[in-house]
Amino acid sequence: MLSDQFLPLAARLTTLQVDATQILLNNAELAERLKATETQMAQDNTSVAEQLKALTQMARDNASAVRATRYDKLARNFLAGVRLASAIILLN
Repeated sequence: MLSDQFLPLAARLTTLQVDATQILLNNAELAERLKATETQMAQDNTSVAEQLKALTQMARDNASAVRATRYDKLARNFLAGVRLASAIILLN
């Protein structure tokens, strides 16, 4: 009588152990993928920062050669517009 109750419980325990092992394996895989994603994001952020720095320097270098419109009378406003446009282009 007791063995009739033990067999289903033993089978359920085995199933739970297999499921727990699979969950641990999945978590390890997800951790690896997350680490790879974080590394790629850090590289992308560095690249974007370098590109933005280069564009900012180009805008500064060319600020004197560009005619300001009535909306951009100051070089800093023009530079802010270039930075905004650069960020929008990079994010798209």
